[in-house]
Amino acid sequence: RSAMEKGKGHGGIVCFVPSKAFLECFKTIFTQQIDQKLPYHFEDLKSFERDCRTRSTVLFSVMGGRLSEGINFSDNFCRMLFVIGLPFPSMTTEINERIKFYGKNFLVNIAMKTVNQSLGRALRHKNDFASIVLIDQRYENHIEMLSPWIQEKIKKSIFQDVFKQTHSFLKEQTEKYFNSKQK
Repeated sequence: RSAMEKGKGHGGIVCFVPSKAFLECFKTIFTQQIDQKLPYHFEDLKSFERDCRTRSTVLFSVMGGRLSEGINFSDNFCRMLFVIGLPFPSMTTEINERIKFYGKNFLVNIAMKTVNQSLGRALRHKNDFASIVLIDQRYENHIEMLSPWIQEKIKKSIFQDVFKQTHSFLKEQTEKYFNSKQK
């Protein structure tokens, strides 16, 4: 939030979580315990887009859900993207059979494919920009499974430094964006 407030513009903050259960936990925390200065929405695209046109706004959604596949959060609709956790599929008989056939990496492959799909929602054209934060130590073990465009830009950071880096990146990119519009 602070990185967005300090920038010249406004924009969307999209947070993808690994499951519906995780999303429900966030709902409980945000509606009962956190005094938010930014509007936030849970899988409500219309309200998010409406609020995002005039101020920074947060959208929470599930990876692999309808908002992480097929929806484009280009330009100001996503200036920050948080991907929290790894979206492993629910264990079903079919999934267990596939694990037996393909091996244990089957689950990781599915999860990382879903992560890559979610990452692609934020950057939709060559002049688009967003700060992308992957929040889970397990990403360290699977960097090679991320899309090449993300691999070349990835930086490992401690949590406190993420916000400084994000603020710096967004300030720099926003200035470039506004300067290019004025020409």
